[in-house]
Amino acid sequence: MVEQKIKEIEEIQKRLKKSKTFLNAVLEGKANFQTKC
Repeated sequence: MVEQKIKEIEEIQKRLKKSKTFLNAVLEGKANFQTKC
């Protein structure tokens, strides 16, 4: 049970890291993003 929880937490942390880098990329490329829209 404990190992399962640890794996779940690690997966969540990976997703958070990905979404954070995605948000940073969006913010950095906001001008490009706006021109595309």
